[in-house]
Amino acid sequence: MTAIVGNLALSDEGMHAVDDHPQFNESALITIFDNESRQGGYVRIGNRPNEGHAESTLCWFLPDGRTLFRFERAEITDNSRFSAGDLTIVPASDERPMAARFDGSAAELASPRLLTNAREELRAAPKAHVELDLQLEGLSPLYGGTPFPGLSVGGHYEQHMAITGTLSIDGVTSQVSAYGNRDHS
Repeated sequence: MTAIVGNLALSDEGMHAVDDHPQFNESALITIFDNESRQGGYVRIGNRPNEGHAESTLCWFLPDGRTLFRFERAEITDNSRFSAGDLTIVPASDERPMAARFDGSAAELASPRLLTNAREELRAAPKAHVELDLQLEGLSPLYGGTPFPGLSVGGHYEQHMAITGTLSIDGVTSQVSAYGNRDHS
C-alpha cells in the first residue's frame, strides 16, 4: 500500500457499507492523458445500490478531434465492486496494480462539442467497438479524508497515477502511456 496523507485508513481503499440514504453513491473516477499521442479522457463508475443501478461512463478524446463516448445506467444489486455494464475498475492490492477495463460499444462523435446536445447526437452517432485496458501505478501518496475541521467527505481521496495499457477501436490497437489521477469517493 502506498503512503497516505490525511486522515484516511486502509479500509477507505475498499468498498464501503451502504447506508440507508436513498441516494447513497460510491464512485471511482480515473482521468487519463497521453501527452505523446495527444489523447485521453476518463472512465467513471458511480454505484447507486439503493437505486438499483450504477452510472458507467467512458469518454475518450482522440488526437484527430473525434470523441468516443458511452454512458450507461447498468443494473446492480449491491456495492461490492466497481463493475457495471462494459466497465470494470479494480482497486490495487499487494498482488497487482490498480486496473481499469472497458470492452463495449461507444458512440463515435466528430467533435466533443456535440455532447452539448448529447441525447440526439449519441443516438445518431456511428458506433465503434472499444477496448480500453489500463494498469495504474501510484506516483503520489493517497491524499484526502477530512482536510478541514467540520468537513467530512466520507473517505474521499485522490492519487496521481502513471497509466499504461492499450486502446483498441474496431480492432486497431494503440499503446497508452499516460499520466492521470484517480478519485474514490
